[in-house]
Amino acid sequence: AGFLPNSFDVVTMWQFLEHVATPLDYLRAAHTLLKPGGTVLVEVPNFSSLQASLARENWFHLEVPRHIFHFSPEGLTKLLEEVGFTDVRVSYTNIILVMFGFYQSFLNMATTRKNFVFALGNGRIGWRDLANNKLDALVSVVATLPLLALSGLLFLLEMATKRSGIIRVTAQKPGARANAAH
Repeated sequence: AGFLPNSFDVVTMWQFLEHVATPLDYLRAAHTLLKPGGTVLVEVPNFSSLQASLARENWFHLEVPRHIFHFSPEGLTKLLEEVGFTDVRVSYTNIILVMFGFYQSFLNMATTRKNFVFALGNGRIGWRDLANNKLDALVSVVATLPLLALSGLLFLLEMATKRSGIIRVTAQKPGARANAAH
């Protein structure tokens, strides 16, 4: 994008890295663009999560072919360290994406069309598709409250076991810490 090396204090990659064919290249670019002491923040689905283990091929965040790569905390940590980042820290805190991941994964197990609610909500399919998917729509509506309650309980279990469906990783470029704004 034409930015000079050492230009930024922070580079973020929210729900991005799993979509690119060369994630290592993007991590290297982030390392180059960061000032010494700068921080990279990466959030991706966690392939070693409880929900991925339970839902398997029905896991919402699997999203093949849109998701080209899948990461575990250990794998992403190794990539960041290979690029030269240090002080890698993993957290498990995105309640919305984790709970929706459980909800949609469970629906995927019970419906014929994968990610039906997600596709409807983001406009990938239209309301006319409801007529063609009446059973999936009915199952989705009837199951919503019980599945959200179950998703909330499983979210707590994932947090306690550090096997959340989403991981957020921060890492530092070695060198002097960036000055904090006052």
